[in-house]
Amino acid sequence: KHFSCASIALIGDKNMELKDKIYYELGALNQKSRTMKKSQLLVPLLVRQMIYSLKLIDRNVTFEEVFDPNMSSKPSKDVIKILKYIKGANEFAQKKVFTATALEKFLISIDKTYAYDDAFIENNIEADIDALSNVVLHILRQRNLKGKSAFFASIVVNAFLTASGLLEYPVLDLPYIMYKYGVPTNRQEFYEVLYKSIDNTNNLIDKHKAIIKLDNKQMEEVTMKSVKATYAFIIENPVCEVGQLVDNLDLAFATASKAAGILEDMGILEKIAGSQRYRVFKYSSLTNLFNY
Repeated sequence: KHFSCASIALIGDKNMELKDKIYYELGALNQKSRTMKKSQLLVPLLVRQMIYSLKLIDRNVTFEEVFDPNMSSKPSKDVIKILKYIKGANEFAQKKVFTATALEKFLISIDKTYAYDDAFIENNIEADIDALSNVVLHILRQRNLKGKSAFFASIVVNAFLTASGLLEYPVLDLPYIMYKYGVPTNRQEFYEVLYKSIDNTNNLIDKHKAIIKLDNKQMEEVTMKSVKATYAFIIENPVCEVGQLVDNLDLAFATASKAAGILEDMGILEKIAGSQRYRVFKYSSLTNLFNY
């Protein structure tokens, strides 16, 4: 009995210590994410969340597929789901409201089959990590979600943290951590998964900054305006076609093609598909970062 009580106390102390670290690292992540341009970082992180959320239910989509400039003609159902998530996550974050009704509306916006009614969530909405763990663990234990519970939980955590003001943007890389380390079954495991996801997101942001800083240094030696404009465009559109450069930057086709070729020679762009006239490039350093 004495050993059992001591063990429980030790677990409680460990939870408190980890909980304090989570709040501290969340604050640091929040400050760090605010320094990044939303369009440069937010959308890739949202795409990454959905890529690994889908992997949790054995669906595979790549970063390149989502950003494929030719995708609009015949996107897959999973790509459409990701695009809906990006739109819904942005709207959900802006409203800063977390209720069971708002959550259900958000999930339905991604897929109509994701609707579910749960009073437990409505009764456990607080801007607190313990309340979040209660909600997530409850979702993970529900059998009626037919294998989608981990997928739901990963989305719910970002929605919860954003709506409660603990994160400005829903950037937490939780799905990857759940995919890599497994789905938590108790509060201690949830804290550990949450902490790892915060740490991993911080690392992603740092690596993103390092890539841009390194390539910005390279670009200091470039004098051609078309190349500079193309570089600025691909930071926010890491997979693009020469035709997009023509349409968005008001460049002649030959000029756009030459600019992309120069960036390819510099090792910034990589050709991934297309004929000479309809070449598709990717900013490989960024796509590799969010794909790993």
